[in-house]
Amino acid sequence: MIFALENLNDLYMDIKRPGDGPMHAGTFLQRANWKHIQRISLRGAIRLYYSNDSQENAKILRDFYTRHPTLKAISFRAPKLLLPLCLIKGILPNLTSVDCRATTLPRIYDYLPYHILQQLECLLTSAAIDVDVLAGMKSLKIFSGQVEGAKLDEIISALPNIERLEILPSLNITDLVGLLIKL
Repeated sequence: MIFALENLNDLYMDIKRPGDGPMHAGTFLQRANWKHIQRISLRGAIRLYYSNDSQENAKILRDFYTRHPTLKAISFRAPKLLLPLCLIKGILPNLTSVDCRATTLPRIYDYLPYHILQQLECLLTSAAIDVDVLAGMKSLKIFSGQVEGAKLDEIISALPNIERLEILPSLNITDLVGLLIKL
């Protein structure tokens, strides 16, 4: 059983179950206690919660994160692992990377509070983010996402430490050409 893997550092689950519906994996949120886990990546047909009660689910997730302060990276294809109610200050102190592309939420603030955004070095998202929030992310080195209501110069100015930049289709092609010239 997966709970017996005491030295687990990296968990990657990509479940394909055509016709069978999602796999229920909520038990691992309640029972897992991996002392060394650094990365969790969930893809595919995985259902983390048995209930639709957002308060109850946030408590389960908050308890999971409290038991796993070593987590550095979270990757998922839907907002399953980040519920706003669970991301209180002090939780996930080592989190530096979030990959939440293809989420159904339109704005990053719908599931990642500002105190978490500030500590990230890598943010990959399909949700929109404001350039002022980007400017507050002083550690950010890798970014992929949409930037709301900003000119290209403002985006570049907001990201002085950026090493890899991908701006998703909210800019027109001439802005992208200008970005390539400036980098």
